[in-house]
Amino acid sequence: MGAFYQKHRFVTDPQGNKIAVIVPIDEYEKILEKLDELEDIRLYDESKLADSEYLFRII
Repeated sequence: MGAFYQKHRFVTDPQGNKIAVIVPIDEYEKILEKLDELEDIRLYDESKLADSEYLFRII
C-alpha cells in the first residue's frame, strides 16, 4: 500500500452533502459481527423478561 490511505470515504450529492460512506470490508464485517452480538443480547434480555413476567403471573 502506498502512503495515501483513507479509512473512510464519503459519497456526496451534487450539493456536497454526505449521503453514504465507504469503509474497508474488514471494518464492515466487524460492524456486522457487533450488530449480531447486540441482537443476541437484546433477544436474551427479551427472553428473560418474558420468563420473569410469566413467573410473576403464575405466583
